[in-house]
Amino acid sequence: MIAKNRLSIIIIMFGIMLILNACDSLETPIKRVGSLNIGTAYRVFVQDNFAFVANNDGVVIIDISRRDRPKKVALVELNEAAFGVYAQDNLVFIASPAEGLVIADVQEKSNPKIIGAYVSGGINEVCVNDHIAYTSTQQGELRIINVENPTRPYLLGTYDAGGGPGLMVACLENIVYFSTSNNGLDVLDVSDSSSPVKTETIARTQGAKDIQVVGDLLYLSCVGNGVRVLSIANRLAPKTITSFNNGGEAWGVGGDSKTLWIGDLQEGIELYDMSNPKAPVLIAQDPHYAPHDIFFDGEYAYLADQDRGFIILEYREDGRQQ
Repeated sequence: MIAKNRLSIIIIMFGIMLILNACDSLETPIKRVGSLNIGTAYRVFVQDNFAFVANNDGVVIIDISRRDRPKKVALVELNEAAFGVYAQDNLVFIASPAEGLVIADVQEKSNPKIIGAYVSGGINEVCVNDHIAYTSTQQGELRIINVENPTRPYLLGTYDAGGGPGLMVACLENIVYFSTSNNGLDVLDVSDSSSPVKTETIARTQGAKDIQVVGDLLYLSCVGNGVRVLSIANRLAPKTITSFNNGGEAWGVGGDSKTLWIGDLQEGIELYDMSNPKAPVLIAQDPHYAPHDIFFDGEYAYLADQDRGFIILEYREDGRQQ
C-alpha cells in the first residue's frame, strides 16, 4: 500500500512538472524589457533617456539609456508621497497632496534641486504648457499656476467643477481636459488662463483617470467605466467614437495610431489594435501587473506599478525573447 501511494505521488508530481513546463514555454508578445523596484509607483513621465516616477518618497529619477538595465540616479525627496509628475526641459513639476506643486531643477540628473513651490494642499496631478501649470486637486478644483519664474510660482485662476475629487488633467494649447470623479471629463477653453470657460462635459466619462492624445484621437481610461476613444478633430468638442468595458479598472492608457496600451489595476496589461479606431481589437494581454499609469514613447510602454514599481514593456509580434 505504501509503495502504491508513493507511486501515485510520483505520478502526480510528474504531471505538475509537465504543466509548469508547458506554462513556462507559452509565449506572450508583451515582453518585460527591464524593471526597477522602487516601491509603489503612481505616475511616470519619460523625457529623452530618463524616467521620472512618482512614488511614496517623492520622484525617482531613472536612467533608461539601457532599457534592459534601468538605473536609479537620484530622488527628489518629499516629506510625503507624490501622485503626479511632469517634465519639461530641465524642470520637473511634482504634484503632492501634502506639499502642493513642487518644482525641481534636474539639469544635473544626479543632483536635483527643489527651487520653488506653490504650497496648496490636495494637488494630485499636473500638466504644463507654455509656462503655465494646470493642477488637479482632491477638492475638485483646477488650479492654474504661472511658472514662468519657477522659483516664484503664483496662482492665475481656478475652475471648480463641483463634481467630486479631481482626477486628471491634460493640457494642449489653449485647451485643458480636466476630470472629476462624479462629472467625468470637462473640456475647458483656457485662451484666457485666468478665466477658464467650460465648453462641454463628455457624457459617461465618470472616473476618467488617464488620457493620451494621438493626432485627432483621444484615448481615455475611466477606471470602472472602461475605455473610450474620442475624436478631437474639434478639440473643444470631442465626440465619442467607441467605448468598451474591459471588465476591470482601467487606470492608465498610452499608445499611438496603431496600438492602445491599457493599464488595468485588476486585469494587468491589455494591448489593442487600433487600425480601425471604431472597433479596437484585443491582440495581447498579461495579467501579471498592477499599473497605476502608462507612458508610451512609440516603442516602449513604461509602467508605474502598484507592486513592482517601475517596469518597461515591449510588444513583439513574433513573441521572440531577447
